[in-house]
Amino acid sequence: MKQIFFTLLFLFFASFSFSQELKVKSFTHDEMNLEARIDGRTDLNGIHCALLKVLVRDDILECKGGNVGDIISKGVVKKIFVSPSALFLELEFKYSFPLKVTFADYGYATLSEGGTYTITLVDANGISQETSSVDVYDTYSVNGAKVNVYKTDDGIVFDNLGVTLREVNDKEKRDFNVNCGVKVVKVNNGKFKESGIKTNTVLLKVNDKRICGIGDFVKILQNVSNSSDPVLFIEAKGDSNRKSYFAVLIK
Repeated sequence: MKQIFFTLLFLFFASFSFSQELKVKSFTHDEMNLEARIDGRTDLNGIHCALLKVLVRDDILECKGGNVGDIISKGVVKKIFVSPSALFLELEFKYSFPLKVTFADYGYATLSEGGTYTITLVDANGISQETSSVDVYDTYSVNGAKVNVYKTDDGIVFDNLGVTLREVNDKEKRDFNVNCGVKVVKVNNGKFKESGIKTNTVLLKVNDKRICGIGDFVKILQNVSNSSDPVLFIEAKGDSNRKSYFAVLIK
């Protein structure tokens, strides 16, 4: 009985470890966009709904607070028809924490009848959810859930690990006296930070396999994520140019 309790407790906290917080980057009224009137919906009072387009990679599972009908998903664009009497929306996501959007916080007491609005969300790393700002580099699975790896100007972002990586350049190869490797350019809350890995660390080997590019790291991550021993044993070099070793539990 005790073992079952701790197993359930572990699964409960594990479900949150891969969640991320989303925030509103921008909330705009597209005054010239007539989409809400041309292909729109009406509420129970026969009034034209406003159209709210939410730009987010995650799936929206449920919307509360005044939406009319089902959510329309087209890639990162989620279309939600909203009654003009609504004051807020509560969004529940598949992989992210719930988000409440109160319209007055962004200068709108309510949304106008037949108006079209766009909300752009960003994640904890400040990465925009628009396709124009970030591209999916690769995917792998954790506990059966798909995890996307994103390519940005800074490097490759591993959201659930809380780290951004890129391949070392020629100057860094000389500075660290290495032939290849991947460099940690940003660390956020996540598994890497918990393991003590800091920025400017160069990963040399993971699970005794040499890392000469992001692709090498992703392949190892894919294999380890669904193994019975989901740990990354990392050999690295830091600012002191001395080798250091870390263990990153990825579940």
